[in-house]
Amino acid sequence: MPEATLDPAKYEIFYNRIIRALSEAKESVRRISASVITRDAGEVAEGLYSKDGETVAMATGLIVHCNTISRAIKYMVENRYEEDVGFYDGDQFINNDAHIGGVHIPDMILPAPLWYQGKHIGWVGCFTHIPEVGAIDPGGISPRATEFWHEGLCLPCVKIVEKGKLRRDIFQMMYRAVREPRVLGIDTRAKIAGNERA
Repeated sequence: MPEATLDPAKYEIFYNRIIRALSEAKESVRRISASVITRDAGEVAEGLYSKDGETVAMATGLIVHCNTISRAIKYMVENRYEEDVGFYDGDQFINNDAHIGGVHIPDMILPAPLWYQGKHIGWVGCFTHIPEVGAIDPGGISPRATEFWHEGLCLPCVKIVEKGKLRRDIFQMMYRAVREPRVLGIDTRAKIAGNERA
């Protein structure tokens, strides 16, 4: 099989367009967000991933989260979500289970399968820190927490948008589990918009 060659100039132009699109999506999320830590501190990321979850390109505010979205995608692939949950054009998933991806429960990740001409070719994904997750204490990072379950709402890669439609049942479950549902709702919708923009 002959070795594929890439024109270096075309590659740089293509890569630059990807980075610009991801940066624009990341900034859209940051500006829409209701969370100070996202809006003002810039704890937000938007990335492009291969079909198996490897990072292709990323626009990030905090480099510590460079692998969180990738881990959530790999979890869904390894646990065969495609077989029963399904990956469809317009789907988005939400994860804040730190054992799957993220640093702690307030890190909310939204990976979305990327489709081109009817074929699942990869993923886009967004991350932000959420200030209220319904933990034992406000803010979600409590020194009184002695068990994982004290840390608040845990969403292990749950489909929140299905074929382009928001899952109202999942949204209502999230709203009823936290002290300040308005901020959680705005920030979740900001991430959905960021993925759609990317």
